[in-house]
Formats: sequence, structure tokens, C-alpha cells
Amino acid sequence: IIPTVFFANLFGTLRTTTIPVYTRSLGQDHAEAGRLAQALFHSAGLLSFFSAAAGLLLAPYLVKLLAPGFSGELYLFTVQLARMMLLAVPFLALASVATPLLHAHGSFLLPAAIGFPYNAALIAAVFLFGNRYGAVAAAAGFVIAVAGQFFLQYPALLRRKILAGEGGRHLYHPGVKEIALLTAPVLLGLVGAEINLIIDRILASGLAEGSIAALNFANRLKSLPDG
Repeated sequence: IIPTVFFANLFGTLRTTTIPVYTRSLGQDHAEAGRLAQALFHSAGLLSFFSAAAGLLLAPYLVKLLAPGFSGELYLFTVQLARMMLLAVPFLALASVATPLLHAHGSFLLPAAIGFPYNAALIAAVFLFGNRYGAVAAAAGFVIAVAGQFFLQYPALLRRKILAGEGGRHLYHPGVKEIALLTAPVLLGLVGAEINLIIDRILASGLAEGSIAALNFANRLKSLPDG
């Protein structure tokens, strides 16, 4: 919940808000679009890095907030798993930027297909190492799976020269500010939808062990037709 509710939603909104701004820039000037793409990558990378660092420091408090019923070894183990999974946040952010950029260039197959290797990495981690390392294997598999989503898309960005902005590396572009402003209302809507999920987990943390897992499995089955 910590890497997904707090960070996946934040950077996931970029999949929607990047396209109109970038497409308009692409239609006017390819070089300017390249500068925007570079600046967006750098901004998302830096923001996600500092967000993950803050999450690593605040993990004990975030776990207390989201699972107040946890204590002792279970609480400490949850903090450990949260910190492991927060390492995926920078890759999550960069993958969320890569997808709309490829869409804007008419590439839809690769961004749509990244779910398959993601699931394969996660399942393989649990299947091969779950008996020996338990939930740690699943957490490590999550980080590898998210990183794979970015690295699978990155060669396509290079082939299409999407990040080839003229005049060196660009750290700022006014289009990034426009995307950030568009992101705010979209993020607000997503957060509203996640409040029920958060409250469910808070309540379940005080019930029998395995209650949160049961909710997660049920939620995944419920979302399967949507997916």
C-alpha cells in the first residue's frame, strides 16, 4: 500500500496529463518536444528519488498510520518490507513518464505489454524463492518487476530519439509546470477513490493475522475484469 497508494498514484497521473502537453509541443517543434521530454524525465526522477528517501525515513510512521493494529515483530517486519519496496519508486516514476511519451509517438504495443514481464517477475520471485525467504521474496520481486517496466521501454525511447533535446541536458521546461498543474485535479480524484482502500486496511490491521492479505487478494480479483 505504501509504494502504491502514496507514490504510484502520484506518478501514475503522468500517464494522462503528459500526453496533451507533449503532443502539442511535438506538433510545433520536435527539438522543443525533446527538451520537454528530457526535463520531464529529470523532474520525475529527482522528485521520485527524494520521495523514496523521505519514505524510507518515514516508513515507521507510515506503517503506524496505515496499520495501527500491528505491533512487535509484525510491525518491524512490515517497516522492513515497506523500505524494500520503496526502492521501486524511482523506476515507477520513470516508467510512468516513458509510457505517455511512447503513446504520443504512436507506440502502443510495448507500453501495453509491460504488464506481462511485470507479472512474470513477481510470480517467479514468489515461486522460486517464496518458500525460503517468504514475503521478502515478494517484496524483492516487486522492485525487480517495476524496474523491468522502465528498462523495457527505455530502448524504444532511445530508438525514437524522444529524449534527444538540443543544447545539452535540460532540467527545466515550462511544459513541466503545466503538466504538474494538470496533475493536481486528477490526483485529487484518485486519492478520493483510495480513501476506502486505506480505511479498509487500517480496520483490518486490528483483525486476525492474514486479514489484510485476504482483502488484497479479493481486491485483485475484483479488479481483474477492469484490467
